Amino acid sequence: MSALQPIPLSFYLKLEEGKNADLEVVSRASIELIGALRDFIEFAEPDAQLKMTIQQGDEGSLNLKTFVHFFSGRSEEDRKRRELVLGNMIKGASFFLLELTASHYGEKVLDQLDAYVTQWFQEDPETATMPEDDKAALKKEVTDALRGAIDNQTAAPHIRKFYSEVKRDPSIAGVALMAGHQDEEPETIIPREQFSGRSSEPEPAEEKKPRTRTERQPLLLLQPRLHADKKAWRFSVGGMEFAAKIEDENFVSDMLSGKLPVPAVEGVYFDADLTITEEFEGGAWVVKNRKVTKVHDVIARPEQKDLLGSVDQQNDGSDSDYSDRDE
Repeated sequence: MSALQPIPLSFYLKLEEGKNADLEVVSRASIELIGALRDFIEFAEPDAQLKMTIQQGDEGSLNLKTFVHFFSGRSEEDRKRRELVLGNMIKGASFFLLELTASHYGEKVLDQLDAYVTQWFQEDPETATMPEDDKAALKKEVTDALRGAIDNQTAAPHIRKFYSEVKRDPSIAGVALMAGHQDEEPETIIPREQFSGRSSEPEPAEEKKPRTRTERQPLLLLQPRLHADKKAWRFSVGGMEFAAKIEDENFVSDMLSGKLPVPAVEGVYFDADLTITEEFEGGAWVVKNRKVTKVHDVIARPEQKDLLGSVDQQNDGSDSDYSDRDE
């Protein structure tokens, strides 16, 4: 097991003037921050071991300076590469970790990702002189790891609990997380008025209820049912076959009694109302059920498939009056 170089972070608490932070609050908040950081880092390196220590408390603030240690059984060359990746993960955590609550996931963070990684590679002396091909491959590895850790969202529950803890102490006016050890106040501090919103559980995704629509269209009959058993008939529309029960009781009764015989020939179409029920699954509407709710007419051997317009009916010199039946 080879110890990588420790990579420092600074957890900064801005305190109200003349106030001291509650040690219990700070302890609980720190534990949640460690949990979030561990989940964030372990996405890229499952074998990483983290250790955070208090280094210094500054007047008017509580600056918990943190060292993160990594351990790996890799070769020296691979170890150095992983050190670069994990070092950039720590930089990413310092920029993004406190943003990873439900209301701050997504585009706000991810839109900045490529720009930040590019900047880090330009500023880091170890990567600034790296051959362009190697730099591009490593940059992609870092960006993919950061994007995956952000999308994975395992750190978010810890961060929400972190904000729940710090909001309990009115002396805490703001929080920040920084890469490195800095004694000056950070440029970006998350103010106290945002603690409540960031500690809230995410609102559940809006549940899309099943939807139903009815369309009048020509249905090519493939397989009729000759019994009043409520089983599905088979139809085709545009070459797509499907099963659908007929719920038009008047039609079924007339067909079974012989009042309206269904021609035993190919090319029989129903001019019918087809009711379709869909459910939202996997980001798309999926058809779950079809049923024929009304049969307007039965037509054999149509010369054109637009049954809702002009269609020649059976060539026996008679006109069907089924669509004008009593309803």
